[in-house]
Parts: sequence; structure tokens; C-alpha cells
Amino acid sequence: MRVSLLTFLTLFSIGLFAQEEVGDLIPLAEVPESVALTSFAKQYASAVQNNDYTKVAELTHDDIIKMGGGVDFIISDLKSEGDMLKQQGFEYTGTEVGNHPEFLTHLEEMQTVIPIKYFLDFGGKKVEAWTNLYACSSDEGKTWSFVNLEKFDESSLKEFVSNVSPEFVFPVR
Repeated sequence: MRVSLLTFLTLFSIGLFAQEEVGDLIPLAEVPESVALTSFAKQYASAVQNNDYTKVAELTHDDIIKMGGGVDFIISDLKSEGDMLKQQGFEYTGTEVGNHPEFLTHLEEMQTVIPIKYFLDFGGKKVEAWTNLYACSSDEGKTWSFVNLEKFDESSLKEFVSNVSPEFVFPVR
């Protein structure tokens, strides 16, 4: 029993340290929908990094814009968050878009989750911040919009977004 437990722990530890990129346990298929999703997620992450609040709002799910008080309010809210991070001494230095699990389809809308890792500088220290984006496409994966799941739990997401698949599994933070 001791040998098998030791073997298990060794293999488990190797598996943990072998993961170098966000979501690399799930291989990203090179299908057009995945390629487009990754491209749009990179645009979203880059817009957050560069404080391009208009672009973030443009890539935000329409239901969030409507329920959140409109584009101008969302942009103002994003700017306040960005200003607060700067005041606390954080500065974005990079981003990494991870891989997504399978697509769900609900009422002709494709859905998935895609992880994002943000790299920040905090007083000369390198910091990483992780988030998951709920991704939706209503045009068969050609274009994508997002909801930052950092601001929602499973029940509030379903209150704000009208078409969440009943099969959607909210990611563990």
C-alpha cells in the first residue's frame, strides 16, 4: 500500500508541475469555431490589458450590457475598476488565453468557458490573475461575446444571461 500511495503522489505531483499554460489539460481543436473563439478571447484579454474599455464592452454579451445599464455605464464601470487597480499599484504586462472544453449548444447558441491568465506587475513583483470567460456565439462560432465569470456565480449568471444552457457547468474558481 505504501509503494502505490507513493507512486500515486509522485505521478500526481509531476502532473501538477507539468501544466505550464492555462487550460493545457484540454487540447484546443483546430476547428474554425475554436480558432475564432481564441481570436476573440485574445482581443478581449488584450483590451482589458490595454484599458480599451470600449472594446471590452463591444465584446461583452448583449444581455450583460442591457442588464448592466447600457454601454456607457459598462464602460464607466470598467474604467473605475481599471483606475482602482492602477491606484493600488497594479499594471498589466501580458495575457494568455487558455483552451476551452467542448461546446454546448442551447437554442441555437454555442457556449463554452475559456480561461484567461493576466500577468501584472505590482511594485516590481510579477503577479498572475486568473479568470474564466463564459463565451457565446449566435452565428455558429464565427463571432463571440463574453461574460467575465469573476463577477458572477452560477445563479446570478442565469439571471443576467437569458440563454445559459442547462448543461452548463460553472467552473470552479
